[in-house]
Amino acid sequence: MATTTVAVGKLTIASRWNKPIPEGWGLDEKGAPTSDARAVLASRLLSPLGGSRELGGHKGYGLGVMVDILSGVLSGSVYGNLLDRSGARERKESNTGHCFAAIDIKRFRPLADFTAAMDDMLQTLNDTPRADGQERVYTAGEPEAETERQRRVHGIPVAPALVRQCNDIARVLGVKPLA
Repeated sequence: MATTTVAVGKLTIASRWNKPIPEGWGLDEKGAPTSDARAVLASRLLSPLGGSRELGGHKGYGLGVMVDILSGVLSGSVYGNLLDRSGARERKESNTGHCFAAIDIKRFRPLADFTAAMDDMLQTLNDTPRADGQERVYTAGEPEAETERQRRVHGIPVAPALVRQCNDIARVLGVKPLA
């Protein structure tokens, strides 16, 4: 999960489809809100969860810093803007870090009790009254699972810009292009 308002991947997809993004997802190189995905990708100034301070952005910022500490500083990988400050981006080095944690639920409570409580919690979240104009309340992973089901039936949309990029690589490698 991104600790920014939106993941970089969504910006990349919007730029490939040449579509505007909602203001609030990120800032241009001058720090101004923009609906241009390419400008946000260039500046790497993504808004924290919540966006502005009035909307709780300071909480998202704090979560983002904690993730950076656990995944970057603790693991010896990049954090913050170190990728640019160290010149790693120009050298095409990502030095991406991760943090994995394992929790033995049985050390806290019986597994069957935990499972029943989680099922109840998820059902309660799904049963929450919907906001105006929304068809349902989603929990983590549900939108992705729904998208996967749809794409197994209808296929995966591929942006024309990505097709061109893949075909350029195919030509260099001497293999069959996508289309």
